Order: sequence, then C-alpha cells, then structure tokens
Amino acid sequence: MSISWRVGSILATGNALLLLVDMKSCLSALFLAELCSLCGLPPGVLNVLPIDQKNLTSLPQASKLIFTGSFARSRKIAQLTLSMKIPYELSLSRRPVAIIYENADIHSAVQGVLDYLFFIDTRTESGGCKVLIQESVYKKVIDLLRNFVQKIKLGINFSKTDMSGIITEGQKNSLNLFMNDAKNCGAKILQTSETYRTRYPSWAPMLLSDITTASKFVHEEIGGPVIVTVSFRTAKESITMFNRHNLGADVSVWTDKLSLALEVAQELKTGTVWINTQNIFIPVAGYSSVHMKGYSVEGGQYALLMHLANAMDEDVTPATKSAEEGTKSTEEYTELINEKYIEPSSENAQNQQNSVTGIRAYDHFIGGSYKRSSTSTVVCDKYNLPYACIAGGSSAEIQAAVSSALAVLPKWKKTARHRRSQILVTLAENLRERKKEFASYLHDVLPHSYQSCMNEVEASIDCLFFWAFKVAKDFGKLKHTSDHVKVFEDLESVGVIGIHCPSIDPLLSFLSRVAPAIAFGNAVVVIPNEKYPTPALRICEIFKYSDVPGGLINVITGTGEALIKDLLAHMDVNAVWFSSRNQAVKCMPYSFCPKRSFIYSSSWHNPDKMQKAWKLILESTQVKTVFLPAGD
Repeated sequence: MSISWRVGSILATGNALLLLVDMKSCLSALFLAELCSLCGLPPGVLNVLPIDQKNLTSLPQASKLIFTGSFARSRKIAQLTLSMKIPYELSLSRRPVAIIYENADIHSAVQGVLDYLFFIDTRTESGGCKVLIQESVYKKVIDLLRNFVQKIKLGINFSKTDMSGIITEGQKNSLNLFMNDAKNCGAKILQTSETYRTRYPSWAPMLLSDITTASKFVHEEIGGPVIVTVSFRTAKESITMFNRHNLGADVSVWTDKLSLALEVAQELKTGTVWINTQNIFIPVAGYSSVHMKGYSVEGGQYALLMHLANAMDEDVTPATKSAEEGTKSTEEYTELINEKYIEPSSENAQNQQNSVTGIRAYDHFIGGSYKRSSTSTVVCDKYNLPYACIAGGSSAEIQAAVSSALAVLPKWKKTARHRRSQILVTLAENLRERKKEFASYLHDVLPHSYQSCMNEVEASIDCLFFWAFKVAKDFGKLKHTSDHVKVFEDLESVGVIGIHCPSIDPLLSFLSRVAPAIAFGNAVVVIPNEKYPTPALRICEIFKYSDVPGGLINVITGTGEALIKDLLAHMDVNAVWFSSRNQAVKCMPYSFCPKRSFIYSSSWHNPDKMQKAWKLILESTQVKTVFLPAGD
C-alpha cells in the first residue's frame, strides 16, 4: 500500500520514477510495475531496480530522492544526496504507539494492539509496537495481552494461523541481544512457545512488561514482533513521555472522553493520530511523519505538492538589481564602487569621513533584547570604509538563542492565527512609518540607488502584509470520506527553525524568511549574511514595539558557516533553511540526526508570489491528520 501511494502521487504530478527496492522485498514493487504496464503506462515512466541497500555507495542522478527505510541508514543517504546536489525527502520507519487511558474500552484497545502486530511486516524496523498504559488499568491490560499473546498461532497458512513471525537473520541476532538486555534490566518477558518448521528465521511474538520510563527499550527501535509496555500516571505524563523520547510514530489514542482525546492529539508531536481505532488509511488525507522520523507526506494534496517543482532558486530581481550584483565578492564590489564613484561629490566625501568616525556597535538580538558578545568584527559600507562593529557569534550564543526560542514556542504555537496575523500587520505598519529612514540607511550601506533601496523596503512591507493575510485565512480542513470516519487535517508548526540569509537584498531576504516561519507558529534563529548584517539587526528595534514576543525571533551574527554547523548539531533545532546548495553540502554532515532542510537562495520579488507561497508554507509546517470514528 505504501508503495502504491507513493508511486501514485509521483506519477500523478507528471514525474518519471526509478524505484530502488531491496532484493529481499522487491516482489510487490515488480508486480505493481507489471500492473502499470498492463494499464498502458508508457515505457520508461516507472522503472524498478532491485538492489542491495547495505552495499549502496552511489545514487543515480535524479531531480529528487525519497528514502524510505531505517533511521540508521538515513544519514548516509542524506550525505550521498547532498554531495550530488540532489534534494531529498526522508520517510523513516515508524513503529506504531498505542496510548491507553483508564476510561477506555480496554478490550477494544487490546484488540487494536494485536491488530498492529498482525498488520505490519515483521521483517521491517517498524515491526511490533509500543504501548503506554495508564497506571490504574496497567495490570488489567497486561493480563489481557498475556492471554491473547499466548494464543497466537504461527504459520504460513493465514487461513488457520494469525501471523508468520518471519524475520531476517540480522533481526534474529538483534532480538536475542535485546531479550538478554531486557532480562538483565528486570523486565518481565512473555513469549508464546508455539513454533513451526520453516526454512526462514522466525521469532514468536514477545510481550515486555514492568519497564521503567527511563529504559532504553522505550525509545529504541526493535524490529520484530515485540510489544513493549510502559505505565504512566496522568495524561500530561503520557504526552511528555511520547514527545521527550522523540518517538514521532503513528499513534492510536484509546479513551471514551472526546475532550481528552482531542487534547492529546493536539499535543503529541506526530503526524497521524487515530482515536479509538487504528490502521485507517484514506487517500484524500495526509499520512505524515515528523521530527526524529524525518518528514514526508503520503496521500492528500500535500503529497502532490511535495513532488512539484518550485522557482525558489530561479528568481531574478529586475525591479531592484540583479542576483549577480547582489552576490559579488568584496574585491568586485570595490571595482564596482570605483566605477560608480570616480569623482565623488563634496557630500559623498563628507559621508566617507563620517563613516569612519560614526561607527556603531551592533549586538546579538536574543530573547527580545540585544546581548553583547566578547568578540566583534568590523564591516564596511559601499565606500569600502568601516561603518559598523558586529558582534561575533559562537556555539554559546546559538545555545542561548535556541533556549529563548524553546521558551516562547509552546505559547506561540497556541496563539490564535488571527492574533499572529495582527502582529505581522502591526510590524508592517511600523516599518511603513519608517520606510524613508530604512531606505536611506540601505542607500548609505549598499552600492545601489536610493530608488532601488526604497523598492526593497516597500517589497518588505508587502511581504509582511501578504503573510499576515495568508495565515489569517489558512485553517485546517475536514475531509469528506465514504467511511464512518471524520478526518481532521491541519498544518502545525515545525518548531525551531534555523535560517541563513543570502547577501542579496539584506532586509527583504531577512523578512521574507522570518515572516512565513513565525506566521505558522515557529520560532526562529536567524544568521544574517556576513557582508550586510546590520539591516536585520536594525529591524529588530521595531520588533520591540510591534508586540512580537521576546525570543520568537533571535538574530546571531558572525561567521555563517560555523554558526550553521552549530545549528545543525543542536538537537532542539527542527529544521534549517540554507541560502545556497553548496552551503548545504558543506554543513549537513554535521547534523547528528535527520533534520528538515530547505534551500532558499532567491529574493521575494516576484509578480506571482503564490508560486513561492505554497512551498514556503510546506517548509514552515507539518501535516497532522486526526482520524475520529463516527457512527456504528
């Protein structure tokens, strides 16, 4: 089913596909390709190639790569794709999780856990499941699970048996080590004694109980037919337990209280939530994975949008200045300045002298206020003379900025969208009142005409208004299905986003990245370009009296590449937006876990902003789908 969904969305958007499948599980993909051929699909559109994933050392040159597999292999695939400058998407194995509360229908919940066990292929990393059980009903649930597990029948003939229990040789070795570790930790293990003859390695279903919340078995992935149970006391503790361990799995919530179910569904950091049911897959609804499980969407309109090209890296800015001029080196700028200012007027000569004596110090903007740094760097204006002293950033400032972002993030995510829209409108109006001041400042710093600088400020104001109105009218959707299930689909914030801005249009580049990110409930840590960092720091003055919460927008100046590496190494940064593909290739190997990455090198100037808006919305959000049964 997963292959058919993925292939369907790729082909529906007009793409050709090369499907690399493991040789041990390639029959389904080959059969699907045969069906597509019989249906009249042109030759070469769908190609299936069985490979040995363990010995994969190179990838075919493609427009995009989508990886579906284990967490351990994802980093290698990400490095390979970036070295070849190929965009990638991670859809990692997701072990299902069930949360059972004391007011749930216990028998239905236990049957749902067993359905998990029977539904998923035991040869994959997502075989088995984890069960969080409220303490007051823990013993009752465990007794029911033990009775059912002992009665599971193994075999190949599914008309007379429940499951095969077939696993790989590597899984068998891992499960033996896992069982020994569990015994040494004092966990109780129940395993059915029924076996059958087969030439393949097999493993009987196993139930683990009496496991502490700090145990490694709670967050580690164990491929195979294993049910891991752990108890919790309150609903808030269950939410904290799930989010803290970055499980990011598909969740089924079992409770008779609708208010509790909806609250838990909203707070869990996951993409798919089933309430009092499980394993419901509807093509019109998004089925997504988030956080430590990478990010990917299957089904629904967002799966189609993920496979469409965008013009984020192809924008040219005729309204102000060319991209080539915006990315010139210091030496090229010096030549350009000499050409434009061979005979400076007396006013310009006075400005040159004032630029030396009127140098200003700029500090980091962290937690809603300016913070000093122990190091600093001098930057030069269009006359190649020093005009500002910029604070130097380090891992300590990155840590402080991320901590400030995390502190304000929970409240900001719950802020109503119309309130976020009002804040962006206020920010745009305050900038409009000072647009002449900012245009004059940009003209003093950049080697561009005053009219070009004014166009940049006006485009920045327009950008803020655009995202204010966009977030105000963009709400979740109720999907209409033929089944007795109500499907709620909403766009939630990613979390903390690290952003690096390019040198082209320093003010507009800063606001065109920050505005969509905070509009959809994210907090940001921004690294301005090293050549012109001051416009981003000056706009922070307006944040203070525009009702922007302190810590929502943090600006760290310094060496861009070193600071980006610190962002990637930070476990609490959920996504990083790069300003160039070369930058992504250099820095991504420093990420210790899969992070959402996005390359945004262009400016906001474009008559048809909707071409970019949908892509920025996708990168600023993640799809959450809640399935709620209705009727009999």
